[in-house]
Amino acid sequence: MKKQQHIAEDSQGTTTSPNDGFGHPRWFGDPKRPLFGWLHSPSAVSRKAALVLCPPFGHEYMVVYRAYRKLAVQLAAAGFPVLRFDYDGTGDSAGLATDAQRILSWQESIISAVTEIRQTSGIEQVILFGTRLGGLLAASVASKANTDSLIMLAPVLSGRQYTRELLAFRGINNTDMSGYNPAATDEVVGYPLTQETKDDLGKLDLTKLAGQLLKSVLIIPRDDIPSNERRIAEALMADGTAVEIKPIAGYSNLMKDDALDSQVPETIWTFITEWMSDQYPDTSTYNKRNHTVNTVTTFQHNGEEISEEVLQIHGNTGIISEAPNFALCKVRPTIIITNTGANHRVGNHRLCVTMARNLALRGFRVIRFDRPGMGDSVAPIGVGENEIYSSSGLQSLISLMDYLSVHFNYDQFILAGLCSGGYFSYQAALSDKRVVGLLMINPLTYQWRDGDTVLVPHRQIYKSTGFYIRSSTQKETWLRLIRGQINWRGIAGAISTRLTHSTIAMWNKFISWCLQHDAKLSEVGRNFISLESRGTDIFLIFDSAEGGIDLMEEHLGKRARLMVKRKNFRIEFVDQADHTFTPIWSQSYLCDLVGDHWVERFGR
Repeated sequence: MKKQQHIAEDSQGTTTSPNDGFGHPRWFGDPKRPLFGWLHSPSAVSRKAALVLCPPFGHEYMVVYRAYRKLAVQLAAAGFPVLRFDYDGTGDSAGLATDAQRILSWQESIISAVTEIRQTSGIEQVILFGTRLGGLLAASVASKANTDSLIMLAPVLSGRQYTRELLAFRGINNTDMSGYNPAATDEVVGYPLTQETKDDLGKLDLTKLAGQLLKSVLIIPRDDIPSNERRIAEALMADGTAVEIKPIAGYSNLMKDDALDSQVPETIWTFITEWMSDQYPDTSTYNKRNHTVNTVTTFQHNGEEISEEVLQIHGNTGIISEAPNFALCKVRPTIIITNTGANHRVGNHRLCVTMARNLALRGFRVIRFDRPGMGDSVAPIGVGENEIYSSSGLQSLISLMDYLSVHFNYDQFILAGLCSGGYFSYQAALSDKRVVGLLMINPLTYQWRDGDTVLVPHRQIYKSTGFYIRSSTQKETWLRLIRGQINWRGIAGAISTRLTHSTIAMWNKFISWCLQHDAKLSEVGRNFISLESRGTDIFLIFDSAEGGIDLMEEHLGKRARLMVKRKNFRIEFVDQADHTFTPIWSQSYLCDLVGDHWVERFGR
């Protein structure tokens, strides 16, 4: 892997640098376990203070990722150098979520981030900002990191209380635990929560963090349920810290169930920027220090060495993973994993990172990629952010393959994605014969036209019709219906729509039979046959209760009978995996299933 950051030129020949509005990517900290982050620098005039943004935990971080980027951009425009980053074992940073001493590692990650912003900006006064668990973690190391001030949005007051909240949230979401060992580890919406982590969280309490010696603290409470920030304020003021509690609406619209629905809390971000500007009014010319920026790194993953490199092309961001001593990746197709919905490239439950690194160790070069307007990729002119089925997604994949062909001599590609990521992979495969492999995980559509609505899986996913038929024979289903725990109107509407489509398809086949013609294939069916006939390896994977099965069968027949006997086609159904493969056992199973298939198929 070349030891330089790859930056493409746009169609006018001008450099498309790491986006000024999106910051400059880098790995930093311990070279054996590097952290990944983005530095946002002032353009010319700088305040005499810098900020580190500490993320919340797990699914909450996926939801607020875009909002954090917006805050960093806004603060940098006001003159503050800002670093946003991923903790050890999270996001794009090295390490595993199941590694030992998670809380200590995350606290040390914050201290490393403070060191990095001081070295890169030359500014000693550093302010920590954290949302939810990020606020509690920031407060717990504020003194050790010798930081100046602290800002917390909806902070977790007690680690013990937060653990109970996480486990209750798991129960509400009914995460299936089969195949996993809950005696050692709980899981919360696809993220492991070890007993050690729960014990260490229980030792953290904002009201007992005395002696922080901070200049000032700003607390913005959550606006959806009552909280008790006054106890924190009293504890901090006892040490002489100036504390302001400022209720501002916006948190509840930020912390939605899905990143697509999350709204940037503009009012809160504006207040924080103004508060910071008042606290640190002095300015000077910003002189970024001559500091080595690492956009290529090497570290151990599951005991073996892999390398990763930041790739930025026409404002779009990806990360390449490969095993540096594995020559096979030079002759095998390059895998591109495109992001799901409005989530950035790491994937739900960090699935894309895990899959990319595991595949790298099996001899593949893998790129996890943000489509335009998602994650850390720029939205094209005239296209808004988070338009998950924008046609720019297709063009970005083709442009990425073009760039890799020219600059790396890559000539064959496997495209992969879950839900909307699978849709774009399918569309790009149809458009480009360099695609020799296609992986679609739980796709919900194969065709998208302007004006279509996003029946997002992200808001309300209805399971397959077969699942509801089977469930209707179970006593527990009827008890849940009586208790009002089942959205029977929504389910009935979804099944009615599917039956209408199915009836039309069956009627067309009947008319064709009466006229002694072959039943007409749908356009999607013809496309799959065309892809398979040209030699493209097609792999479809569904949760066995997935709502997208009905649509797949509408085009390919029951259990994909139109395709199953073709040598380049495979379909698998996984029980109790759900739409995004939330259960941890299902994530491991999926990665092994895909890796085994591609090694067998492309194992030259």
